[in-house]
Amino acid sequence: RRTAEHMAAIGGVLAVGTQDGRVLVVEPATGETRLDVQAHRTPVSRLILSPDGSRVATASTDKSWRVWDILDGTQRLCVPGHDGKGACVCEPNGLQSWATIDAGCPVVGHARRVIAMAFAPDGERVATGGQDNAVVVWNTGTGQALLRLLEQHTQPVCAVAFSGDGLKLASGSIDEEVRVWNANTGAILHTLATSPAPVRRLQFSHDGLQLSCAWANQVGLYHEVFDLTGDAAVEERRHLNKSRTMGGPSVLAISPDGEFTAAAAHFGPYWTDSGITVRNIDVVNRILPGHRSFSRQRTRTDDPWVAGCTCRQGHPNPECPNLGHSARVTALAFSLDGAALASGSADKTVKIWEPGTGRLLLSMD
Repeated sequence: RRTAEHMAAIGGVLAVGTQDGRVLVVEPATGETRLDVQAHRTPVSRLILSPDGSRVATASTDKSWRVWDILDGTQRLCVPGHDGKGACVCEPNGLQSWATIDAGCPVVGHARRVIAMAFAPDGERVATGGQDNAVVVWNTGTGQALLRLLEQHTQPVCAVAFSGDGLKLASGSIDEEVRVWNANTGAILHTLATSPAPVRRLQFSHDGLQLSCAWANQVGLYHEVFDLTGDAAVEERRHLNKSRTMGGPSVLAISPDGEFTAAAAHFGPYWTDSGITVRNIDVVNRILPGHRSFSRQRTRTDDPWVAGCTCRQGHPNPECPNLGHSARVTALAFSLDGAALASGSADKTVKIWEPGTGRLLLSMD
């Protein structure tokens, strides 16, 4: 049993990346494990499934990213980062969180860890965004860097997404800007300003004419929809829910159709963070309540994210009616059709929900 750090869902399979660097791909309907591999020696910082569900791409705090074949478990590609090891001739700092890149270094990976990834619809390209502020588009077969956008963002890149036709690439950053690029040439098509907060998730509409962005600050969680059809993008902003903790939601997900946004929050001094908020962009704000924190942390009695919980602090009640998590929610992922939401937690369980109703469909240890 391991804590799920990142998850992805597509084609009836769920991929889970863990704190100890392992990657598992399972079929929730049958419980069958399709892949169980020690993908990295350090925590998985991001993972995505290919559009056809045959491969999983993973990234880690070791600055590398890799592609794995789900059918036979083989590693199809490894792109190392600038870590001062192997072929890398760069000099990392004492903590090895950043490397000063040597112009003669043969390594073409990121100088800091990769925190955003997206497959192109054809599965032949992967876009990565890193803490080094860079966006790179790669050939998934050869590892060749097809497009390098190294000095366009001034802060770490937290989200990347391809349009449905693969011709546009969007990137969102802590610098409070979302940029839309020509995915082949790197020409900038739109620069979109967000409010003071890092954009966490990006999702193009099916026709590529709108871009959904999820971001959060200390006030709350927001979902912005940008119209990309005009000369200047027209912004529509919806405030989804107030954040209940300092720092705002820490885990966000947008359904592929842009209909739902899901969020879970940081651990705060008075609130549990085991609950999940699911918002229909038009009307419904639904809470999937968890259990009271079982640590020494206090939980307010009026906390809606544990509404109905009959557990006492430090004493779980096996007959508690709440079906949610009992510890911090660490990962969220929607299925390709948006009909299911998977959540991973520090309680070392994965749960699958129906986002429209909040009904629990499956719980896996």
